[in-house]
Amino acid sequence: FIIPSNGKLKYVLIRSAATPGSPVIGFHKASDGSQYLNDTATETQTVDLSTADTVVKATFSDSATFSANDIIGISVNPTNNHGRVNITVVFELEPF
Repeated sequence: FIIPSNGKLKYVLIRSAATPGSPVIGFHKASDGSQYLNDTATETQTVDLSTADTVVKATFSDSATFSANDIIGISVNPTNNHGRVNITVVFELEPF
C-alpha cells in the first residue's frame, strides 16, 4: 500500500478456510524513496485461528504508525497449513 497521509494501523481482520493455528500478523513499512519494505516487522500480533472460517481480529498498538507516502505491507506467518485466507486492513488516517 502507498499511504496518502499520516496515520496508524488500527487492526487486521483475518479468516482462513483451514486452521493455520496461531499465525503472526506483521506490520511492515518503509519511507518514501525506499524500494522495499523492511523485512523486520514494525509490530506483530499473534492470533488464534484454530477454527476454520471464523474471523479473528488482530489489534495493533498506537506504535503502528506511518507517514504520508510511506509504503506499508502486512505479512501472515501461519504455524500450520492454511487454506484460502481473507484479510481486511483498517487504518486511521489524519485529514489531509
